[in-house]
Amino acid sequence: MELLLVDATARYFYALHCLVWFCATVILASSIDDLLVDISYWMIRLGRWLGLLRQPPLSSVVQLAQQSQRPIAIMAPAWKESEVIAHMVENAVATYDYQEFHIFIGVYPNDPETIGEADRVAARYANVHKITVPHGGPTCKADCLNWIIRGIFAFEQGSGVHFQGVVLHDAEDVVHPLELQVFNTLLDRYDLIQVPILSLERKWHEFVAGHYIDEFAELHSKDLIVREALTGVVPGAGVATCYSRRGLEGLARVTHGDLFNTGSLTEDYDFSFRMRRLGLKETFVRLPVLPDGKERAAAAGLRHELVATREYFPDRFSAAVRQKSRWILGIVFQGWRSVRWERSILFNYFLLRDRKALVTSPVGALGYVVAVNVILLWLVNTLVPDSYRFPPIVEAGTPLYHLIQINFLFLLNRVAHRLVLIGGLYGIRQGVLSVPRMVVGNFVNFGAFFRAARRWLSHLSTGERIVWDKTAHSFPITQTTVTVA
Repeated sequence: MELLLVDATARYFYALHCLVWFCATVILASSIDDLLVDISYWMIRLGRWLGLLRQPPLSSVVQLAQQSQRPIAIMAPAWKESEVIAHMVENAVATYDYQEFHIFIGVYPNDPETIGEADRVAARYANVHKITVPHGGPTCKADCLNWIIRGIFAFEQGSGVHFQGVVLHDAEDVVHPLELQVFNTLLDRYDLIQVPILSLERKWHEFVAGHYIDEFAELHSKDLIVREALTGVVPGAGVATCYSRRGLEGLARVTHGDLFNTGSLTEDYDFSFRMRRLGLKETFVRLPVLPDGKERAAAAGLRHELVATREYFPDRFSAAVRQKSRWILGIVFQGWRSVRWERSILFNYFLLRDRKALVTSPVGALGYVVAVNVILLWLVNTLVPDSYRFPPIVEAGTPLYHLIQINFLFLLNRVAHRLVLIGGLYGIRQGVLSVPRMVVGNFVNFGAFFRAARRWLSHLSTGERIVWDKTAHSFPITQTTVTVA
């Protein structure tokens, strides 16, 4: 019996040792990937500062006033959004520093509450219109958008209005006053224009909701800048995206049908690559502006704000997992089918970066399991001195020991970038909070990946249709406009 126990213990420690090696190696590869993007970002910043690289397409608010206003349509797909859609529309109408725009709300016939709210705001504002999808929901967001596009074209025929740009927004979005001016200024040069998406600020203890602050701040302060500079592709972020009429008509000639891919839960992401294949130009715009009034800036603790869309993201773990699983389904699993590899090394590199969650998510979860085992063994040896003395999993001076040291340095790099990027937008308090929120974000992402994988496998085995797996939204109704940067 004792020999069996010794053999089992030896096998256990060998397996644990191998798992540490495996997890540490995958983490190293992922960390190097992140480091390459970090280095590229700072090189782009330096190159622009020295005048060696092309400057951003829009760097001054003065440029906005130089362009006459052209009609812009705003699409707002809404399934079960009765609690927020009217607030979003009322806020947009009151906030936009722009006159030539119309809002088109897409609703489903089996969603009477949302229909009622859409009818109410459409009756109140002449530039707000309801478009009813001819079949019941939920289908998918792409399906709703396709019917809104048809409604926009029908409205043009009856009104004589000719929209030069079409903007995508969700029912929980808090828009910036200058957003449409930004789009209007760049429509002659670009066919897809994306402005940042940021989370509205959360209380310090709201870690689930708060981790969105960190991820979107880093993605829309660094990653998209690098991706546009190296590939010319700006993956749509779901909202705050403007498509030129030229681009939409070009896609319509190719598709001969629906513009948005109903086989994807991230139709915006898919749409960007389809535009790229047609040679259409895309850009990501970070335009800083001064807040309205020194008093408000001082009260909010801000140095500047960005022209960006802001919103409240889910504050419950299950809701965050459900939302992120939809993104993973669309980008990783469905995207593998719809977005093809190309000859460009840089293009494929970023596709691989999009899809690395296939490996990093399960390995990350496995890493936490390994960590728990190591901690438990250490506790037994520490708290029970007379117990069996377990050998160390990682011995000092070994290659594995040095590998873990290197990974720790990469972790410090990640923390430093979070402190700089989140702190620069939200202040030092949120920057510091981003560090413990990294752990919370990891668990949300683990849950989201496994939920997405389960839904995808179910779809493959049963043919079950993947529909709009939406989350409940909230809107800051106590404020007419919200500007947090």
